[in-house]
Amino acid sequence: MLGPSDDSAWWKNLKPGQSFTTVPAAFGCAAGGIDEAVGQLTEYRRRIRRPNDDDRQLNVVFNDYMNCLFGDPTDEKERMIIDRAAALGCEYYCLDCGWYDAGPWWNKVGEWKESPERFPNGLKSVYEYARSKGLRMGMWLEIEVMGTACALAEHLPDDWFVMNHGHRRVENKRYLLDFRNPQVRKYCSGVVDRLIEEYGCEFFKIDYNCTTGRGSDLNSDSPGDAMLEHCRALHQWIREVYERHPGLVIENCGSGAQRMDYGMLALHSLQSTSDQTDAVSNAYIAASVASAVTPEQAGMWVYPYEDDREHVIFNMVNGILLRPYVSGIVWNMSDASMEIFREGISTYKAIRGELKDMLPFFPLGFGRVGDDRLAYGVKGRERAYLSVFTIRGGAAEIPLHSLGAIEKVKVLYPSSGDCAFTLDEGVLKVRMPAETCARLFELTLRP
Repeated sequence: MLGPSDDSAWWKNLKPGQSFTTVPAAFGCAAGGIDEAVGQLTEYRRRIRRPNDDDRQLNVVFNDYMNCLFGDPTDEKERMIIDRAAALGCEYYCLDCGWYDAGPWWNKVGEWKESPERFPNGLKSVYEYARSKGLRMGMWLEIEVMGTACALAEHLPDDWFVMNHGHRRVENKRYLLDFRNPQVRKYCSGVVDRLIEEYGCEFFKIDYNCTTGRGSDLNSDSPGDAMLEHCRALHQWIREVYERHPGLVIENCGSGAQRMDYGMLALHSLQSTSDQTDAVSNAYIAASVASAVTPEQAGMWVYPYEDDREHVIFNMVNGILLRPYVSGIVWNMSDASMEIFREGISTYKAIRGELKDMLPFFPLGFGRVGDDRLAYGVKGRERAYLSVFTIRGGAAEIPLHSLGAIEKVKVLYPSSGDCAFTLDEGVLKVRMPAETCARLFELTLRP
């Protein structure tokens, strides 16, 4: 999403009496280092957000995609995973991509009608089953595009789409819908309203597997101006969706953390932070992502793909001080692994009421890929919580002088502790039970 500049091929011909307002921006300065600067950014981002219950309640979402079904849902698979998601204590269940087509679906998106081959008993019956387990249901949409093999796209006029040099722009086997067209917005509203009314959908993961670039050269002064107008029309369309459905929760996915900007995040309560499939690689994102998005909006995959205690704990610590976004091979995990997984989610639910008001801190600075150890925390007046990761070596020394006097330190998750630590002159020294390991600490601060 480029702003109006030469780099985005933008210019606009203002006629007498017309005016133009550029995109909003914010900047500031803070006395101190990155903790103080990111703290100020976090407070600003919280102030400009659309007020919503999800950012206050911080619901736990299970999504069936990552290291799970990977876009191949069926009635039988969904019911099996729904059982496990409910047992873990999740509150929403998002049925991800693939629910609308029997075969390879990548270039067929756009009509958003269920596949009877995948759901012979009807998708609504899966929704009803999930609700019987206490879960609120959601689904994946890529509402801003139509696949090049979507039958509906063949019958629509060109002005529904981003056009360049007389042809529809194709990105990643998708035509890009142009939200400047009121008929496009009407169609997309009809899709969302129908899915809510027909299935009782309460959550949408809205994806966008394209790099937009410049806008249409149809009916515009310039491609850059067309893209700016498209983005503004899209944001207005989103506002109208929330006005019609005030309790709806929408995750901004954007192909796994693209469009992580507060044009979108001032509206949506949840942001995908990555499509990274490796838990250790994901820790590098988890340790720094609160610099770009408020912690409570940062959907961090918690997706165990090994039936191993430390692997499950590492995954959980990745997400527990952000917004844990749950998935993984839950159908193939032992009772012991499920129990430590469930404990992690329970720990998050016990502290989430505090997390939404806490500010991030980075005692080792921003983590860099390849670092042997990582640390990320959130702090309030009386308490702080700290995630510590050892990637290699199994030990870490974390300076905590910025927190002031610390009265008490304990391992919060897992509750069994299972690691040695000391606090010596403001430095937390940790020895983990394994080389690649993670633990969550609770720090009681002295007033």
